[in-house]
Amino acid sequence: MAALGMSVFLAVGLAAAQPQGSARVADTSAALARTFYVSGSMVTASGSPMALAGLASLTVTTTGQYTGTLVLAGPKPATLQVSGSISGSNMTLATMVGSQPLSVTAHAVTDRLGDRGKDSPMTTAGNEFQGAAMLGATTTGWVTVIDTSIMRQYGFAATVTSGPDRDAIINGTLVLLADRYGDLHGYLLRDPDGTLFPLRSGALNRGQLVIHLDLMNDGQVVGAAMQSRSTLAHQLIFKGNFGGPRPGDVGTWFSAPPD
Repeated sequence: MAALGMSVFLAVGLAAAQPQGSARVADTSAALARTFYVSGSMVTASGSPMALAGLASLTVTTTGQYTGTLVLAGPKPATLQVSGSISGSNMTLATMVGSQPLSVTAHAVTDRLGDRGKDSPMTTAGNEFQGAAMLGATTTGWVTVIDTSIMRQYGFAATVTSGPDRDAIINGTLVLLADRYGDLHGYLLRDPDGTLFPLRSGALNRGQLVIHLDLMNDGQVVGAAMQSRSTLAHQLIFKGNFGGPRPGDVGTWFSAPPD
């Protein structure tokens, strides 16, 4: 079977990342490394939609100031330099998208986790932020920022069984956060190269896992799977069907929850 090829993602062409001013490190010996999933939607000055998705690797000082990088989604991702501040109640983020400044001012979200591991916190307090995004001088969208330490990792394996991409495979890890209602935020890290593709929507409720994955320029995958113990002995998995990534493609997929 051939692995499904992925093309470059950018809803709007991004020029090379421009460096952003670095925050002064007050006490590097006490700096904390944190990783956040950043996702959202914006409208450019020309009126075009722009999707934002990527992983921000940050070094946070004792004062709450941070610097780091934001690696965007897709097989040839741009890397943006970011800086800002974070506290228990607020988070800011600043970077450059091409020649335009992008700034985010977000507030903490406290919600009960819908899918918890044994070491997971009860809520998202201090680990999830939502707020407005400004591209240039205009508020143009909304962004969600989630600390990946509270997200859960699900195995993912999908095969196209019929259609233009028959026998293509997509394997990887679904990294998900479920809220109290079972709505999902997250992304797919594709094997073997670790390329990130965002989850546009999803739900985990009553033994059913539903996902809508954005494979960028290579289409969309929409699937539904039910809990089952019939495929792997002594292990609960989800198995079901999906459509995509191109019109006419259909297939089967499996997802193994974390222990």
